[in-house]
Amino acid sequence: MRVGGGAFWANVIPLAEEIEESHDPKKFLENTRGIMEDLATVIRRKEYKVRSLNRCNLTFAGAPDYVAAVQVYCHVKEAIKPHPVYLHPDNQKLLRSETRYINMDTGAILDKDTEVRSYVDFGGEHVPITYGDIAKMKTFDADENDRGRENTQVFAAGNGEADGEGEEAEVEETISGSLEIIGFKNRRKLKFQHRIGHGYFIYPHEGRITGSKRLVEALCCRMAKLGKIALV
Repeated sequence: MRVGGGAFWANVIPLAEEIEESHDPKKFLENTRGIMEDLATVIRRKEYKVRSLNRCNLTFAGAPDYVAAVQVYCHVKEAIKPHPVYLHPDNQKLLRSETRYINMDTGAILDKDTEVRSYVDFGGEHVPITYGDIAKMKTFDADENDRGRENTQVFAAGNGEADGEGEEAEVEETISGSLEIIGFKNRRKLKFQHRIGHGYFIYPHEGRITGSKRLVEALCCRMAKLGKIALV
């Protein structure tokens, strides 16, 4: 049995009785064109553009000529309680909080960079680590393979042909870091307990390097066919 458009949208779009009783598709489309556009506008108001966490390059160990621009996304992220805001009780001006380290024996103020040290537990021992190293670990910093590419022109991945032009495309920009694929592993060897945090999703950024989408698509299709996962 064929269901008409009026019966499907009867509870969503208000129509006159003569249009509902006629069951004429042409009359239905003529009288609901503006209503459908208004309905689509209301629905699209709830759509939000996903913001990428970072933009970096996808490189391959042993193949420096193949570079793809990608964006990093996170589907699930924990909600973090915002930092407190301190205000002056008299004039309600914003106050700035400062943390100082004091020697418990002498009461002297310690220099955070030279006199305060931190460490991590590794192998049952305390390994010293600086605050600069901690800040570097939390960001995508440029590695040795990327230092030679800073402030240089990055050529398109693949054969370098732009769509519809057949010429080699170039994108000039500064590279801040990269995800380097160092090898591949059988997908069956990836266990659930190997997951130590939320998964991240990367998507090719065609606007930065032409050919990134084609390179990432070929890589994913090949790994799916062979049952492999990439190690970065």
